[in-house]
Amino acid sequence: MDPNYSRHSDTKIWSDFKEGSQEAFSFLYHTYYRKLYNYGYSIIADKELLKDNLQELFLELWRDREKLGDAQSIQVYLLVSFRRKLFSKIRAIRKTPNGTGTESLSEDSFETALINEQADSEQNHRLAKELEDLPKRQKEAIYLRFYQELTYGQITEIMNLQYQTVRDLIYKGLKTLRQNLKSILLLF
Repeated sequence: MDPNYSRHSDTKIWSDFKEGSQEAFSFLYHTYYRKLYNYGYSIIADKELLKDNLQELFLELWRDREKLGDAQSIQVYLLVSFRRKLFSKIRAIRKTPNGTGTESLSEDSFETALINEQADSEQNHRLAKELEDLPKRQKEAIYLRFYQELTYGQITEIMNLQYQTVRDLIYKGLKTLRQNLKSILLLF
């Protein structure tokens, strides 16, 4: 992997990738795999399904690279692509006869990932509890904003919502968290 790719713009990296650069592809994989996995885990807690879908995504990207459009932001492009792929797979599994496979598809939120990856402190458990109680879209928007560090515009694109709707989701989610977590207000 070319360590210098970290100094290049998204446009240059994406262009090299589309032209068949294995170094650019390797850079994309190593840079975004964990971010995509964590984002997917905020939607569903099926680790094997996430890993399989990520592998499929990267294989399809490599296979279809010459046909892909331009990407102003690689992270947004990959998050949108992965989100579509993941929801498509979830819908397909849920449509299977007798609900086969749905047991592992309980929609879990990023609180579980937060608890698994951080120390088991009382504050983290309280935060996880409060996040769990937020509506699904608020959890997703908050995850993208604060854990993926995306802009409101990028979140708008990923969630396919209006800009003001994204701002409202995050505002309402944070307001609820502040009200319920007065003792750990400093986190926000």
